[in-house]
Amino acid sequence: NRLEFLAQLQSVDFCFGFDDSPLYGDPTSPEAYTKRFRELKPSAIAVSTGDLNTNLIELQANEAKIGLLYIDTTKRDSTTRLLRAIGYE
Repeated sequence: NRLEFLAQLQSVDFCFGFDDSPLYGDPTSPEAYTKRFRELKPSAIAVSTGDLNTNLIELQANEAKIGLLYIDTTKRDSTTRLLRAIGYE
């Protein structure tokens, strides 16, 4: 699973998911996610390319002043692309 993979990277201090997250279709969800991001203060949020909620996630990250890391899941070499994105060759 993606969380387990990301958690094993040396540059990742902590990796988590939300079991009790509201659905993105819920009208209260944008504020709920932004609030969580502000409280947890991660340095970046990993977003899969092609995610239907990318625009909303970008807005939430911007409001919470958190960076985004795009993971290309359409290519077989997405692990290589992720490692290059964080500075590993």
